[in-house]
Amino acid sequence: MTLHIKNFLNKFLKLDNENRRLKKELIEIININLNLIIRDNQIEISNSNILIKTTPLVKNEIFIKKEGILKEFNKKTGKNIISIN
Repeated sequence: MTLHIKNFLNKFLKLDNENRRLKKELIEIININLNLIIRDNQIEISNSNILIKTTPLVKNEIFIKKEGILKEFNKKTGKNIISIN
């Protein structure tokens, strides 16, 4: 029984590690392209969407370069993210 629980919890651990890796990639891409610092707690990635919780000014800067950011992110990560909100 404990083996099943351990396997179950390991799945969540792998998902969390993958999520951190994706956030790190996005932070790096935004920093390089826009010279902006975004913290990982400001980013949520789910399905094919990225939600960035920050000021309207920073969001506007990101939206201006949204297509390039998404293209680079998808290329580096192998994901198919289609929108940033």
